[in-house]
Amino acid sequence: MKTLNEIIEKCKELAFDLNFTRAKEWKTKERNRVLVGHMPIYFPREIVHAANGMTVGIYGTGDRKQVIKGDAYYQSYICRIPRGIIELALDNHFEGIDGFIFPAICDVIRNLSGMFQILGKGTFASYFDLPQNFQPEIGGTFYKSELDHVLNAIKKINKAEVTAERLNHSIELYNKNRRLIKDIYDIREEFPWRLTAEEVYYIFRAGLVIPVEEHNEILEAVCNFIRKETGEPMDKIKILVSGSFCEQPPVGLIKTIE
Repeated sequence: MKTLNEIIEKCKELAFDLNFTRAKEWKTKERNRVLVGHMPIYFPREIVHAANGMTVGIYGTGDRKQVIKGDAYYQSYICRIPRGIIELALDNHFEGIDGFIFPAICDVIRNLSGMFQILGKGTFASYFDLPQNFQPEIGGTFYKSELDHVLNAIKKINKAEVTAERLNHSIELYNKNRRLIKDIYDIREEFPWRLTAEEVYYIFRAGLVIPVEEHNEILEAVCNFIRKETGEPMDKIKILVSGSFCEQPPVGLIKTIE
């Protein structure tokens, strides 16, 4: 069994791999597997998993790569993440990814799907809109049509048929993933010194670029480690950060806050 430190180091490597090496390795192991890149907000990954696919979370370049070409596609005064994503696309970091989904976050992200279509990145690039009306016969019908659009795009690539059985299995896996993440947060709430915020960040972010089955194994191992007493209790000042970053904060900032 790997030690906790070995798991964290592996997750750190996965989290900042801008070439998505593990995801591309997964795709080559079996015919008809597909990779779908997406900004990890408001998108049900279960449907891609049920269609013999894997979702790949795209965060932009962060502080790991300088944005140069991307500045030619967007105004310099907007947030950096779309410019970083274009930078990755132009430098071929997304080669091997079959399609891209850009959820309804803002007008700037809306334009990414069109730019990816113009650049010829992936077999499909779609803007994933979300219903504003929550009545089943209105918003529900619209949302189902959006999901069907994604599944049809995948089906054109691998001919996969999504059955209720396959979808339920995928939902179970991701529900387990969410439960394990909650378990880690619950343990940290009582014993924060057993796992730092920086380490949690690596572990959770790695889950967006590897198969959910592998991430569940990692989370289970981490839970087993931190249920035992490790480290020294530390009395630190608690800081509440309000709001959210458009792009992932530098790891140095996470360390500083903690």
